[in-house]
Amino acid sequence: MKKQTDVTLQRLPYHQPQSSDENIQFSTEWHQLIVKSQQFNTALALCGRDNIVAFSGDENSIANTGYSNQLINSGFAGKISNTADQCRIGSLGGRSRICNSGNDVKIYASGQGAHIANSGIRNFINATQSRTKVTNTGDLAHITVTGDNAIAINTGDNCTLSVSGDNSVCISTGHLQQFCLGKGGSAVIAYHDGKRTRFNVFYEGEDNIEAGIHYYLDEKTAPCCNG
Repeated sequence: MKKQTDVTLQRLPYHQPQSSDENIQFSTEWHQLIVKSQQFNTALALCGRDNIVAFSGDENSIANTGYSNQLINSGFAGKISNTADQCRIGSLGGRSRICNSGNDVKIYASGQGAHIANSGIRNFINATQSRTKVTNTGDLAHITVTGDNAIAINTGDNCTLSVSGDNSVCISTGHLQQFCLGKGGSAVIAYHDGKRTRFNVFYEGEDNIEAGIHYYLDEKTAPCCNG
C-alpha cells in the first residue's frame, strides 16, 4: 500500500469492494495508475483496464485511456476525459464536463451545468439536469436530454435524439434515425433536397408534433411516427 497526500492507493483484486470516509481507494488489475490528490482537489490519470473509480470530493478530474473502466464522479466541479472503448461514465456534480472519444460508451450526467462532448460511435448519452449541453459527432448514438434549458447538437448519422424540458432544442445536421420532443421542445433537422442542404424546423404542439412521440422523416421529409 502506498499513501500520498490524503489518498490511499491500493492495488487489489478486481471487484474486491473497498470503502473509505477520508481517503480514496482504487482497484486495478494493471499497475498503471497515477494519483495526485488533496482532500478536495483530486486528479486521476488512469490507463489500466477493468477498473472502478469513484470520486466524491470537490474539484475532481479524471483522465482515462484504459478500456472497460467505470468512472463515477459526484464532486461539484469534476471533469472527466475518456478515450477508451466500452466504458461507463457517471457524473452527478454541478458544473461537470465530460469529453469522450471512445466507442460503445455509456455516459450519464445529472449535475447542473454539465457539458458533454462525444465523438465515439454506438454510444448512449443521458443528461437530465438544468443547463445541460450535449454535442455529438459520432454515428449510431442514442441521446436523451431531459433537463431544462438543455441543448443537443448532433452531426452524426443514424442517431436517435430525445429532448425535453423548458426551452430545450435539438439540432442535427446528420441523418437522424428518430427524434423526440418534450413539452416546449423544438428541433432543427437537416435534409438534402437533391441540390442542397435544407433544414426543417419542428415545434412541439405545432404541425401535429406531440410530446413524447418518436418521429422519423419520410421520403418527403415529413415527420412520421410508428404509432
